[in-house]
Amino acid sequence: MMILRIDGLQELARRLDESTRDAAVKSGMNQSINLLQGWIQRERLSGPRPAYLGVITDRLRSSISASKAEKVGDAYIAKVGTNVEYAAVHEFGYDEDVQVRQHARRTGTFRRETGTNRIGRKIGSTIAFFGGTRHMRIPARPFMRPAFEDEQNQQDILRILESRLSEALSGGK
Repeated sequence: MMILRIDGLQELARRLDESTRDAAVKSGMNQSINLLQGWIQRERLSGPRPAYLGVITDRLRSSISASKAEKVGDAYIAKVGTNVEYAAVHEFGYDEDVQVRQHARRTGTFRRETGTNRIGRKIGSTIAFFGGTRHMRIPARPFMRPAFEDEQNQQDILRILESRLSEALSGGK
């Protein structure tokens, strides 16, 4: 979980009654979390490979979701995330041994002009993969953390929250 702490708005928030403050902060956080959600999808999951995760199936990009802001104790919480199981591998990388079961795979098309794939096998031929341990090394290509670390995003969030609190102070005008 990433925590983005925003300082400097406490004095402005203290001048409002609790229900008005809660509504203003939640409204600002909802707009901010939607900003982060869009930034992740647009800037990190749509870029050129291999530096960014380009779109192959759109499953990861379309799974990025944001929750509504809520107050928990004295803190306001909103979440942005994904339920796709391989997201953590891309965010943090992976460098471990894995067990691979025995299976067969049909070769794909890479060199249409020659009728063979990249290793010279006839297209459509079957290759047997024997089970065992394989080492997987997938470099980290973070897509969530950069959204929170981006200075422009931080400034936009501060501006949004300040705007919502100022609007609440002036009576919603």
